[in-house]
Amino acid sequence: MRGQIRAREREIHMLQWAGVATVSAELLLSRMRAKVDDLCPERTRSGRLRAGKLPSRSISSRYESWFALAEAF
Repeated sequence: MRGQIRAREREIHMLQWAGVATVSAELLLSRMRAKVDDLCPERTRSGRLRAGKLPSRSISSRYESWFALAEAF
């Protein structure tokens, strides 16, 4: 998303250099930046919540489950 914003900044800069009015584009860009800035903490929060729900995967737990199966026979 930030890459898209950077691309729009470059386009606005080219328009400014050509003498085209860019006020509305700059306002749109500032709203886009604000939205991204609002979404970043939300992504971090949801990642933390999701990380707590996932089971831990390690080599040792895989071997332990294998040995538990082998002992059952």
